[in-house]
Amino acid sequence: MNIFKILSSYDGSIKEPNISSFLAYLLDFNEDHGLSDLLLKSILLDFKEVNQNFFNKIKLADLTQYDVKINPEYSVFLGNKRRDIDIVIEFYDEDKTEPIYSLCIENKITDNSIQKNDNQLKEELEGLQKEYHENEWKTEIYFCFLTLEDSNKSEQEFNTFNYEKKIHLFWKGEKSIQRKVLQILDQERIGEIDPISEDSKFLIKSFLAFIKTDFKSALEEKSDREERKNYGKPTREHFIDFIQAYEFNKDYEKSEIRKSFTKYIKDKCNEDINQSQLSCLLYEITVNEKNRIHYNVKEDNCESRNILYYPDMANKKIVRRYSKDLKDIEVFTK
Repeated sequence: MNIFKILSSYDGSIKEPNISSFLAYLLDFNEDHGLSDLLLKSILLDFKEVNQNFFNKIKLADLTQYDVKINPEYSVFLGNKRRDIDIVIEFYDEDKTEPIYSLCIENKITDNSIQKNDNQLKEELEGLQKEYHENEWKTEIYFCFLTLEDSNKSEQEFNTFNYEKKIHLFWKGEKSIQRKVLQILDQERIGEIDPISEDSKFLIKSFLAFIKTDFKSALEEKSDREERKNYGKPTREHFIDFIQAYEFNKDYEKSEIRKSFTKYIKDKCNEDINQSQLSCLLYEITVNEKNRIHYNVKEDNCESRNILYYPDMANKKIVRRYSKDLKDIEVFTK
């Protein structure tokens, strides 16, 4: 039983802010998870690897001597524009008048939630700098860009953020949250750190398994397994390849797309696609189709699911290819 997969299935939902909140819980050494300050310390050490002068006033041997405030969903403002930083961790020394350091973590659990040319990281930094300046604080600000794994899209976004005090960390892979937590559990297993309660270990291991499946629900995982078995990969991914031959700003009959895609799958995979399954897929990938909310579509900017739209809601027999540049089209999400 995995509580995270169960809660994100059916009409449940575990979104990026929920994942950020659980990470904030694991980073807070005042909580009862049993990891102490080891996960937070490990992230600080990643900064030290980039530059030994980063966090040079903090004694990493024992972070508990500092007053550390963990702030999930921290809002900053640039004029009338608001940005929400997923986690802001502020470190206060003994005088506690102002934070000496501020560690900002911007979390993206899918590449689809990374928006090109959005300037999100830059504006979050400027908003926080503005707030600290108005308080006459000289707080040093550090940024951790946390993405699912090392992809071209995430690396490009990280590199366009022109700031020295930054690291790129991942949920999965060699340099990842997953690996860091596993190392802590291994330290506990061989007695190098104090025992972690069985309840905490069960919860943490469930979370690690949730990371391994790319934060997919039990239903999504089961559906992907079945489709990979039959078609080599999810039919949604096949449809993305299929639709490339279609033009933008051109009307297509939905019935003709059904017929053409059925033939495409047969030619590609030597398998027939169930027409009921195809109907569900077309609902799921049509952005202004209300029924798509029943298919666990959670992100407004999910490129792998935002593929078609109805140009005229009174005539759902006609569809067009969708582009995120279309500002007047309603996008339904859960």
